Amino acid sequence: MKNKKFTLLVAITLIASFTLQAAIILPPPTNKVATTTVVKENPLLTQIKTMKISAFEKATGHELNFIQKIAFKKLQKKLRKSSSTEISKGLYIVLAIFALGWVGIGLNDNFKGGKWILSLVLYILGYLPGLIYTLVKMKDYYN
Repeated sequence: MKNKKFTLLVAITLIASFTLQAAIILPPPTNKVATTTVVKENPLLTQIKTMKISAFEKATGHELNFIQKIAFKKLQKKLRKSSSTEISKGLYIVLAIFALGWVGIGLNDNFKGGKWILSLVLYILGYLPGLIYTLVKMKDYYN
């Protein structure tokens, strides 16, 4: 019995270490001094992220056709996704394995929406449903 527990512990440790090694990518060493650039977000883009189509039509004075409405929604989705704080794919998988996949989903969605709550409920109901849901939702955040 102790031998099986030890083997399981070693297997989990190896999987976690390989996943963390894949998640940690160090930049190549350079002799240049590191500089940081502060980029201010355009206030118009901030408004577009949360604006409804009817409000956009009212603000511009033009009615959008069906294709333009779809393009507008895609733009909003892209703007929201670009401003989110994504975690690395390896860390996401490690969190999912250790029953914290809901945290990974929440961090990628800034804890907005119900995806992370559903993941938490599935982990509470059982490990396997939560793990499957978290790994399926991974395609929403990573290519």
